[in-house]
Amino acid sequence: MGRLLSGLAILLCLAWAGVVAHEAWSDWPYLSLDLSQEDAGTQAAFRQAIFNHVATHTALGLIPLIVVAAVLRLLARIRSRPLA
Repeated sequence: MGRLLSGLAILLCLAWAGVVAHEAWSDWPYLSLDLSQEDAGTQAAFRQAIFNHVATHTALGLIPLIVVAAVLRLLARIRSRPLA
């Protein structure tokens, strides 16, 4: 039963990561055509927007997997201890 729940939790985390990846792909920052693409300030703002976008979606995708892995490891440690 424990292996089934562990596998299910990992599958749900992977599905969550897939949803976040799709959302990241569909919301990727872009430069509007009416902005000057050669302006240094615009380029810096665009690079910062891309960095923030990647960092946010990476955290959103990985944090649930890290939490589930920590909980599963804690449960495995508790189960392996002798009762007395």
